[in-house]
Order: sequence, then C-alpha cells, then structure tokens
Amino acid sequence: MIPVGRETQVYLKSNWPHPSFTGDFLPVLRKLDADGFTAQWTTTFFSTNLEEALHRCDEHASCVDFTFHRLGVSFVDPVDQYLKTDRAIKYALLFITLTFAGFFLFDVLKKSPVHPIQYGLVGAALALFYVPLLSLSEHVGFAVAYILSSAGASP
Repeated sequence: MIPVGRETQVYLKSNWPHPSFTGDFLPVLRKLDADGFTAQWTTTFFSTNLEEALHRCDEHASCVDFTFHRLGVSFVDPVDQYLKTDRAIKYALLFITLTFAGFFLFDVLKKSPVHPIQYGLVGAALALFYVPLLSLSEHVGFAVAYILSSAGASP
C-alpha cells in the first residue's frame, strides 16, 4: 500500500504466523503469536513527504516517487520442503566427501588397498539415499521422503 492520505491508518489481521513487514514504514503496533498477527500502521503527509511527491506528479507528470514509499507485509514460510532439501544437499556434499576421504585415508595409512569396486559400491549406497530423498521430497513431503530413502538405502 502507498499511504497517500493526509492521515493514513491501516489495520491488518491474519492467521499467518510468520509475517515480514516491508516498505518504508513499519507498523506502530504489532502482535505476533502462533495464531497469527495483527499490525497497525499510522502515517501522515508530514511523515511520508508524499505531499511534495503529489505536487511533482501533478506538475511534472513524474509519479515515480510514489512507488518508493510503501508499507505492507509479506507472508514468509521460514522452513519449507525446498529449504530442507537444500540443506540435505549441502550435508550430502559433506558426507560424501568425508566418506570417500575416510576410505582414501584407510587405503593410504593402513596400506590396505581398497578396490575400486568398493568405492563404487559406497558411492552407489550414498546415491541410493540422496537421489530418492531429493526426488520424493517434492511429492510426498520431506519427512516421508527421508524415511523412505533411509529404508531404501539400508542393507
């Protein structure tokens, strides 16, 4: 919203528990809880300086200043399935690197050679967990995809 009135009062109530207040003006009163939020904005022409922008718009047909003075709210989903999948991918890189580094160190330090087929089997086992996790999480949710991937990757 763009507060162009001499005195603008906006009251907003929603059951969304994770709002993100946006714009140049923050709410003067706000209440956040698990049931949702309420917010109230109060602005005047004096605080927004939109009276000058209105005169410029009227005289010079330059109304660009109005787009910069806004107030509002965005609805944020703090942890969705895509963020969980992104985190799983980052941890996958860590676990895959550490697993192959452990096998390599065992090969070098213990002088006990690890066969390339063993490297391939370990890589296949890791892929058997992460590939279904990534592909199923979009369709059935992250928790169910994690359980199914864990069950599929276990011996």
